[in-house]
Amino acid sequence: SLPIFANVLAIVALDIFVFAVVGMNVFAGIRYGQYLTPDANFDSSGLAVITLIRCATGENFNGIMHDVTIAEPFCVG
Repeated sequence: SLPIFANVLAIVALDIFVFAVVGMNVFAGIRYGQYLTPDANFDSSGLAVITLIRCATGENFNGIMHDVTIAEPFCVG
């Protein structure tokens, strides 16, 4: 069962990487809020991966989701 676990882990890592790239394209440049901080954002690839892992484990997912749904006058780009 160890090779099967490695395959599942590889697919999950690939999914997180793909969604990190998509998150960097969509959410980069948004001003920080209460939960979208310098430690959890989509401005770089490493931080995007860490933010997605935090969301996958359930840590402040609702808060991060609320912070990235801001309208045009409040975003940087």
